[in-house]
Formats: sequence, structure tokens, C-alpha cells
Amino acid sequence: MIGAAVFVISFLLFTGVSLAVGFPPGIWVVQEWITEIQETEHASLVGGIINGVIYGVIIWVAFSLTKMAWERKKKKIIKGD
Repeated sequence: MIGAAVFVISFLLFTGVSLAVGFPPGIWVVQEWITEIQETEHASLVGGIINGVIYGVIIWVAFSLTKMAWERKKKKIIKGD
């Protein structure tokens, strides 16, 4: 459940930052692959959402792996191995 909260927070953070400042990979996807919306006002919104999803997933996976490693280490210490 905490992983979902981490994803949502990072998604909102990166989407908001991407709306103010266009940065990769969202801007690249909009410029190269989605040619229909390049010239519209929705291009920054689409780029922001793409960045939010990509960076949200990366942060969520990193958090989940770190949490699993931490719990494994904690169990090992408790067992005394």
C-alpha cells in the first residue's frame, strides 16, 4: 500500500515539474512520436503525464526493491544468522 502512495506522490511531483519545465523523456516522446499534438497547447500536458508515469514507476520500483532488501536484512538480524 505504501508503494502506491510513493508512486502517486512521485507521479504528481514529476508531472507538475514537467508542466513548468519540459524535460526528457516526455518532451522527446511528444516531439518525435506524437506528431499530431506537437503544435497544440496539450503537448506540455502529455509530456508531463508521460514523465510522471515513467519517473513514478522508476521511483516505485526502486522503493520496493529497497524495502524488500531492508526487510530481508532486518529478518536476518532478528534470526541471528
